[in-house]
Amino acid sequence: MKIIVATKETQGQRADDFNFADEGEIVIVADCDHLHQGCDCERSMVGVRSGKGTTTMMVVEADMTRQQFIEQIRAGNQDYAEIGVSDAIFAAEADEMLKLAAQFPVGAVIDRDGDELHQRSTASN
Repeated sequence: MKIIVATKETQGQRADDFNFADEGEIVIVADCDHLHQGCDCERSMVGVRSGKGTTTMMVVEADMTRQQFIEQIRAGNQDYAEIGVSDAIFAAEADEMLKLAAQFPVGAVIDRDGDELHQRSTASN
């Protein structure tokens, strides 16, 4: 199945790019109560292991099941799991990320602008 991971590819196409997440790390859209003009959260995603952001993400084919994907997201959000956040919330997050990944071909480097994702130009496209 297609998922979205952090990548350094195309970093620097925008002067304000950043990538603090680990290369290849599964990313999710961060919960942020600061989603306003100028907030980095409106244009980045966050690695589930590192908790760090990136403005460049890649769609990859992953050899895992939906349930394994949900578990990766849950494991990366252990603080929420420990305070009783429902497994249904993690499943919904996973399904939303799978829906976003399905919009692009494998290998696409994408960036985010609020609720919109865009494919970046790379040497291969």
